Amino acid sequence: MNLLIFIGSLSSGGAERVTANLANYWAAKGWSVTVVTLAQLTLDFYELHPAVVRIALNETGDSGNPWLGVWHNLRRVWGLRRVLRAVRPDIALSMMNTANVLLALAAWGLPVCAIGSEHIHPSQCPLGRGWATLRRQLYGRLAAVTALTAESAA
Repeated sequence: MNLLIFIGSLSSGGAERVTANLANYWAAKGWSVTVVTLAQLTLDFYELHPAVVRIALNETGDSGNPWLGVWHNLRRVWGLRRVLRAVRPDIALSMMNTANVLLALAAWGLPVCAIGSEHIHPSQCPLGRGWATLRRQLYGRLAAVTALTAESAA
């Protein structure tokens, strides 16, 4: 199995810990695992199994205004799409809401099973109008979306 996991960063956090645990588990089972982040490697908090391939897109930062936000997110999508084409994973798993949206866009039209994973309760962590609209429109493009509770899934 060739698996790619995409998340904003591997800094100290719950979804980041889950990402490291899943990557390490599957790598120890002999799977080909690649972990891709938007953030640079120097922000990594969690250690990965030696067999895990680590790719940092180095595409973080505050955009400052809506137009720069669109531009930066297009660069993130293009960067992730390049990695998806190069790695050719059987499954691409994203962690957290904005990563799920970016994966849905990056995987569009590619032969990859893209799965999103929510690690928050959406009503407790509002995204803002733009991201919420993208989530509503693009989650349907993912093969599946997992959530921690039935209420969050709804």
